[in-house]
Amino acid sequence: MPLYIAECAPAHQRGSLCFLNDLMIVAGQVTAAGLSTAFFYGEVRDGWRWILGLAAAPAVLMFLGMLLQSESPRWLLGEGRVQEAKEVLQLLRAVGSSSSSCAEAEAELEDMAHGVTEDSGTSYYRFWSDVHIRRALLVGCGLQALQQCSGINTIMYYGATVLQRAGPAYDERDDNCFHAENKHDVATTILFAGGQLLGVFVSWCLVDRVGRRPLVLTSLAGVTTFLIAIGFAFSMDTVSQEAVIMAMMLYLVSFGLGMSPVPWTVNAEIYPLHVRAQCISMSTSTNWAMNFVVAQTFLSLANHLSTHSDDKNLHPDGIFFLYASIAAMGFVLLWSYMPETKGLTLEQIGEVFTKPELGVWVEF
Repeated sequence: MPLYIAECAPAHQRGSLCFLNDLMIVAGQVTAAGLSTAFFYGEVRDGWRWILGLAAAPAVLMFLGMLLQSESPRWLLGEGRVQEAKEVLQLLRAVGSSSSSCAEAEAELEDMAHGVTEDSGTSYYRFWSDVHIRRALLVGCGLQALQQCSGINTIMYYGATVLQRAGPAYDERDDNCFHAENKHDVATTILFAGGQLLGVFVSWCLVDRVGRRPLVLTSLAGVTTFLIAIGFAFSMDTVSQEAVIMAMMLYLVSFGLGMSPVPWTVNAEIYPLHVRAQCISMSTSTNWAMNFVVAQTFLSLANHLSTHSDDKNLHPDGIFFLYASIAAMGFVLLWSYMPETKGLTLEQIGEVFTKPELGVWVEF
C-alpha cells in the first residue's frame, strides 16, 4: 500500500499520505486491543476465535475498495498506457479547466515518462550488481530490520505477559486465566497501542515539514533511552509495574514518532521504477523475517539474558538492554547513510542513489 500511495501522491504530500497509512494501521491495533479486552473482561471462552473472525471484516472491505481503484500513473506509463496514465493523473490532481493546472499535470506526466524511459534500459536480473541500487536496497532492508529488532512487537505481542512479570499475584494468575490482575494487564495493552498511535499522529503532522531523517533519528534516540529505562525497571529487586508501564508508554510514543512509519514510507520512495516492486518485496520480507525471529526468541532470551541471579523469570532486563544496543547502532548507521527525501519527486530520489558524483555515500 505505501508503494501505491507514493506513486500516486504529489511530492509535497507524499510523506503525510504514506504516514496516514501507518496511522490507520496503528488505529486498527488500538481497536483490536479494545475488542480483545472486551472479550477478556466478558470471560468469553474461545474468544480468540471471535477475534480472528472479526478481523476478516476490514480485510474484505479493503479488498472491495481496491477493486475500485485505478493503477498508478507511473505503472501505467511503464506498461505503455500513456493516455490512461494521463487521465488517472488528472483525476488524482483534480485538474480543472484552468491552463495552469493542466500545464502542471502535463509537466508532472512528462517527468514521470522521462523516469520510466531511463529505467527501462536496465535489467532486473542485474540490479544487485548495480552498486547504486544496492545502496538503496541496503538502506531499505536495514530500516525494516531495525524496526523489528528494536523490539516493537515484543511489546505488541507480549505486552500483557511482560506486565504479568512486573505485577503482583504472579502465581495465582497461572491458575486462573481470568484473574483480575490479568484483566488489568490486558486492558493496559490498549494504552500501549494508544501510545504508538499518538507518536504516529505527531509524525504525520510533521513529516512534510521536517522530513524523514529528523523524525527517524529523534525516534531512535527516544527508543534507545526508554528501552534502557525498561531494562533498569526490571533490574530492580522489587519491580515497579507503574515504572514499567510508564517506560513502555514513552518507548511506544517514541517508536511511533519515526520508526513505525518511516521504514515503510522510505522504502516506497527510494527505488528506481524498474526494480521498485522487487526491492520493496525484499525489504518487506526482511521486516517479516525479523518479526518472526524476534517473536520466536523473546521469551527464551528474556530468561537467558536476565542479569538477576535469583528469579530470572520476573526480571527480564537483559533483553531490553539488547534491543537498546541495536537501536543505538541503528541510530549511528542511519545518521551516516540515510538521505533526506522530503519534497523530492520519486525520479529525483532515484538520482540520490544512482549518481555517484553526488557524494552522498561512503562506498560499501
